[in-house]
Amino acid sequence: MFAHRLHRLDDPLIPGGGEGGAALVAATSGLCRVGIGNRSRLGLVTHRLLAAARELGPQIRDRSAEIEAVGTLPMDLVDAIRPTGAFRLCVPDDLGGPGVTAVESLEVFEEFAYHDGSVGWCVAIAS
Repeated sequence: MFAHRLHRLDDPLIPGGGEGGAALVAATSGLCRVGIGNRSRLGLVTHRLLAAARELGPQIRDRSAEIEAVGTLPMDLVDAIRPTGAFRLCVPDDLGGPGVTAVESLEVFEEFAYHDGSVGWCVAIAS
């Protein structure tokens, strides 16, 4: 699903990984950004989160090599993402969360992953 960063998918231990797998992803990666739903049906919270993810995108992309090298998200990047509410995305509204749908949460995960696959993964796991 998050086939936007080729350096995350060329692991020979992943089925289809290695040079051949990366070439396949490179050939099809243009199709990965189409989204999974009709964005006009997304709620206000989701639109705000998507805008925040896009705004943080350049900062996230600039840190990709560092994220890959250390194997974790730098705390200042976590601190930049935290105020967006992305780490609480799947908390139900009756427990103080945003109460977004599964489709909405996937749209947000995809947007973060577009900039760096590991960031998208961490946002999905943390929420």
